[in-house]
Amino acid sequence: MVGVPRQRHLALLVIASYASCLAQQSTKRHSAPRLRRTSPRLCSSTGGFTSDDTTTPRLVAWYDAQLRRHPLRTKVASSGLASAVGDAVAQAVTGGAFDARRCASFALVGAAYFAPILHGWYEVLAARERRWRADGMGRWPSVLLQLLLNQSLGALTVNAGFFFALAVAEDALALDLSVRTLEGARRALGDQYLLVMRANWLVWPLPSLVNLAFVPLRYRVLFMNAVAVVWKTILSLITKGG
Repeated sequence: MVGVPRQRHLALLVIASYASCLAQQSTKRHSAPRLRRTSPRLCSSTGGFTSDDTTTPRLVAWYDAQLRRHPLRTKVASSGLASAVGDAVAQAVTGGAFDARRCASFALVGAAYFAPILHGWYEVLAARERRWRADGMGRWPSVLLQLLLNQSLGALTVNAGFFFALAVAEDALALDLSVRTLEGARRALGDQYLLVMRANWLVWPLPSLVNLAFVPLRYRVLFMNAVAVVWKTILSLITKGG
């Protein structure tokens, strides 16, 4: 567990500020007048960005094309990158020599654990929303119900599994998988789970609300990965203590 609470508090302040900015930008984007055709714009029929103009940023257009062709593979890559960056930031914050294996472990967890789960989870929530709306539920009640499920069942389950995923990733990279792997994960779960959940409920409700209310389904994992750079810095600080 981290012995530097000031660093955790700093990380939490950063994520709160970042999430607020994301929320403001998303609200402005959805309340603004229609963009000129010379700007990249979201296509409601495809859920992607149109590329009918040469001013569309090449990186955005490339990512959108990959997301349409290979949705899970693209989310795996972006989630792994977000996890690696988050751990690298945590190591930089606490100082000391850079631990490449530790960073690779977090990248592997992001790619092989978080990405597939979030991909499927948001599909499930979207399906439930369509069912609720078809039964007459309003838009905001359905969004808030998704948020409740996300921050209860979703968060409790995914964060518990994280400890086991990280233990398996670390021992797999060290070529030392054994029964001790699960024993160590159980100890970490008992010692750090409540701390992780408290941090989760400080960090995630606002970004999750923005994500579920305004972000198209195909971009929800990407949006969460943007916020998760800082969240995974916090996870790294809690589980590794820098």
